[in-house]
Amino acid sequence: MKLAADREKNHPEDAIMVYKKWIDPIANRKDNRAYEEAAALIRKIQSLQHRLKQDEVFADFLLTVRITHKPKRNFMKLLGKINP
Repeated sequence: MKLAADREKNHPEDAIMVYKKWIDPIANRKDNRAYEEAAALIRKIQSLQHRLKQDEVFADFLLTVRITHKPKRNFMKLLGKINP
């Protein structure tokens, strides 16, 4: 994760790939702290993809996350605050 953070500035695509791989493992810990961590990572992905003019790609990614983790009500509440 530190390497991904270091690559955000000059190689955001690399950072996005790493961050996306971590969303499911983090959310699958199934506690509110993990959900907050995953939501923060999703907001970071959103920021990077916006910078790359990939807002539609982010919207598709967010929809996939919502479908995958729909049973996690508290996580869904946090995702509801993220507008694609």
